[in-house]
Amino acid sequence: MKNKVLYVATFLVAVVLGAAMFALFTDIGAKKAEEKMYPLMLNKVSELEPDFEKWGANFPNQLDA
Repeated sequence: MKNKVLYVATFLVAVVLGAAMFALFTDIGAKKAEEKMYPLMLNKVSELEPDFEKWGANFPNQLDA
């Protein structure tokens, strides 16, 4: 009986660790794919540009419309 409980507990720990590693590697892959897309800008914008509309062309999700 003790051995069966130990095997089940070990199996459950292995499943949880496997799922955590899968989630971690999936997240890393998504970040790497996003990294390749980021330098792709539509318009060149100076760092000192105060006009939010020009920045909004490159970063539409961050622009408060």
